[in-house]
Amino acid sequence: MHSKKGAAGHIEIIISFLIFIAFVVFLLVFINPIEKTKDNKHYFEITEKAIMEYLKANLTTFSVNFEPEVLLQPDRCVCIDYDYPANNKVVGKDDVYNRVPAITTGDYLCIELIIPKKFYRLYFSEEFTEETGACEGTSHYNVLSEDLYTLGVLNKYEKISNKSLYSLNQAYDTNYENLRTNILNLNNYFNIEVRTTDGVLLAYGKIQEPKEENIIARDIPIEVINENGDTMPAIMNLQVWE
Repeated sequence: MHSKKGAAGHIEIIISFLIFIAFVVFLLVFINPIEKTKDNKHYFEITEKAIMEYLKANLTTFSVNFEPEVLLQPDRCVCIDYDYPANNKVVGKDDVYNRVPAITTGDYLCIELIIPKKFYRLYFSEEFTEETGACEGTSHYNVLSEDLYTLGVLNKYEKISNKSLYSLNQAYDTNYENLRTNILNLNNYFNIEVRTTDGVLLAYGKIQEPKEENIIARDIPIEVINENGDTMPAIMNLQVWE
């Protein structure tokens, strides 16, 4: 009698163990939290890449240093022969980053000098709006010979466009599904918020409040450039879910 009870106890333990194993297999096959996490990370990477590509702005910069005799010339609008990036506009700034009038005209880049300053920074991007009135009233552009100025190192960057941020925000608010599926080519959903590091809101879009268990959210540091050539450090908070 005792051996029969012992055998029955062992059978119950085995059955309980098999039920537990079956439950674990069910979780892994039908729910599979590990695989779900992998999917969400994959969706996040795709979404981040698509949004960054949409917001991308190219920026080219270099400096120019004029010889002292240039500042003695009566015409303050001086031009240099330079093959600037196609379809880009120029923003000029002095040595303390105050904007100065600058334009691209024909084969030349022209700057309205501020006496007595001889050092200027030049920024090129499709994002910019050239300052109106630059070199107006000047009947003759004073094209300088190369021995009267020195160009600094050319640098190229990728920034985030403030104009494209605004466009993304508008598209999110007016037709989210078109933005998601047709413009960004995404199968998943996303919310986005962009603020400068001092708290200024640049973009905000929230289609819904997703459940915590199926969302990946990250803060992405970015640099936003506006039409005046100013660069603003910012944080993009991106939430992605299936």
